[in-house]
Amino acid sequence: QELFKVELFLAKHPLFASSTVEEIKKITPLVEVKSYQVGDVLIEENQPLACLGIIVSGKININRQYHKGDM
Repeated sequence: QELFKVELFLAKHPLFASSTVEEIKKITPLVEVKSYQVGDVLIEENQPLACLGIIVSGKININRQYHKGDM
């Protein structure tokens, strides 16, 4: 689709190794390819998630907010 073939990427990814071609084809239209810039927040602590994210390339930093009494 965008910079690469989503269907091919999913078929080669270990997470989907046991998926059939038909299953991959059903998943592919649900995939949204996104790009982020340095400093963008992808996930916020204690917020519910409604998706699965796979980093295709690049790096992310994980930061945890510490509050008084956490330790």
